[in-house]
Amino acid sequence: HLAAARHHLERAVAVNPRFFLAHVNLGNVLADQGETEAALGHFRDAAALRPTDPAAAYNIARMLFEQGDLDAAIAQYEQVLVLAPGYVQALNNLGYCHAAQGSYENAVPYYRLALAEDPSFLLASINLGNALLALEEYEAAVEVFKDALEHDEANIHTLYNLGRATLRVGSREQAVDALGRALAINPEFVPALVQLGVLHLEQGEAAAAAELLARAASLAPDDPGIQQHLERARILAADAAQAAQEE
Repeated sequence: HLAAARHHLERAVAVNPRFFLAHVNLGNVLADQGETEAALGHFRDAAALRPTDPAAAYNIARMLFEQGDLDAAIAQYEQVLVLAPGYVQALNNLGYCHAAQGSYENAVPYYRLALAEDPSFLLASINLGNALLALEEYEAAVEVFKDALEHDEANIHTLYNLGRATLRVGSREQAVDALGRALAINPEFVPALVQLGVLHLEQGEAAAAAELLARAASLAPDDPGIQQHLERARILAADAAQAAQEE
């Protein structure tokens, strides 16, 4: 379907190079096909036709980010916000660009602005919470993830991150609860399996840890970190079983 759409859209812009929507749609098709440079060209053409259209400028920023040019992407997202200061996705993505550069303190204000515009924007909540975790503002991160759950109590990513954050503030019971809730929704969610497994391992509950980590390893067999945790859990579980037999 993408190939056919691309063919028709390429004909459309060849016939009428000023066909704004054809440039936008062709750019999206090319982006879906992984041809970011070609997509960027058509998004630039679209923006040249409508220089005050924030969506056209936003598409350019997306492609610059995909190409790994974070500085250019940041500058372009800032231009989007000049055109539309409340553009929620641009605010979130601008924060994400700063976070990708390791500048979490610069990322946080943009995530907060996105959430001020749309408190239910889950991705911005998760990104904000993760940035606060990186800044070691653990209690603030816990509150962000709890607020996010009020908008979607069954989101496994929010539950997983809440587990990580509550663990950082020393609330092991709450962490186990959040991770368990995530796994009740999706028993094959590998990050939660690993985190909960490691939690049990650290508490000396080797058998429970081995069961969780074995499930994670079966789902992500190429992850060496999981294999290392699993090997350790199995050794400790075997030692505990042998000690119990000798008593």
